[in-house]
Amino acid sequence: MSQEAVGAVIGMKQEAVSTLERSPGASSVDRLLSVLSALGMELVVRDIPKTGTTSRGEW
Repeated sequence: MSQEAVGAVIGMKQEAVSTLERSPGASSVDRLLSVLSALGMELVVRDIPKTGTTSRGEW
């Protein structure tokens, strides 16, 4: 899907979509969730299976 097409679906200009792709860390979680929702997608967060000796409290 082109940036222009995505922009049309989510109500953003192509330039804003380009900026979002180039610098996703500069965008808010709210904007990311709005974009995903407009595209019919969802973000799923789940636990990572425990491996090795890393305790659950460590990052």
